[in-house]
Amino acid sequence: MKQVKAEINKDGKIRIEFIGFRGNECVEERERLRKIMQDLGVILEVKEIRRKTEQEILSELKLSGEKTRERLGVA
Repeated sequence: MKQVKAEINKDGKIRIEFIGFRGNECVEERERLRKIMQDLGVILEVKEIRRKTEQEILSELKLSGEKTRERLGVA
């Protein structure tokens, strides 16, 4: 399942995490989100882009699979 998590801290800094995207899908989604925000008058300035490690991605996939099994009632 694809998810976009956004956190805004007290200083107004935004951290956006893309979960469940493959390859460059997250780049495309980030650009789509940036355009939507710009249309709303919010200008996002990218300070850092960090690609997830293979271990982080595998962990997300495992967690996603566990949540799916919980929703389906499968052990």
